[in-house]
Parts: sequence; C-alpha cells; structure tokens
Amino acid sequence: MVQATNMDFTPKTVVIQAGDTVEWVFDDGPVAHNVIGTGDNAPPDFASPMIALDTWSYTFDDAGEYEYVCSEHPQKTGLIVVE
Repeated sequence: MVQATNMDFTPKTVVIQAGDTVEWVFDDGPVAHNVIGTGDNAPPDFASPMIALDTWSYTFDDAGEYEYVCSEHPQKTGLIVVE
C-alpha cells in the first residue's frame, strides 16, 4: 500500500512480485492527486484519475521498474519494482 498524503507518496519505493497489486490510498484533504506511469516501459493503463479521498489499485504483471508521478505535482514521484 502506498499513502498519497502530505504532498508525497509513502513509501517512495515498493518491491513486489509479478502479478501483485499495489493500492494507493489518497488522503490529502481536499487536494487531489493521481498516479501516472512514466518512462518507455509504463503500461498505457497505469494511470489513475485525479483522486482526493479514495483508493486506486493497479496489478503489475511483468517484471521491471515502473516510475510514476502525480501529473499535477511533478515533485511527487514513486517507484514500483516488480521482481
């Protein structure tokens, strides 16, 4: 689980196995955030809507490193490592 609070993703890096699902918990008051995969290996559907208070999940089927960002707050970044 990744917390999206205080203008940050916590933890910044999550290590999982192929086929695992990561859940993001958005709880930053009225401030909405999203998760958008970046880089050449980012699956096109690795993109959440803007969310203020809710959760969003994504299942990673293939091994690799997946960087992501909040499109509204580009200093807010994270990394999913799929083994």
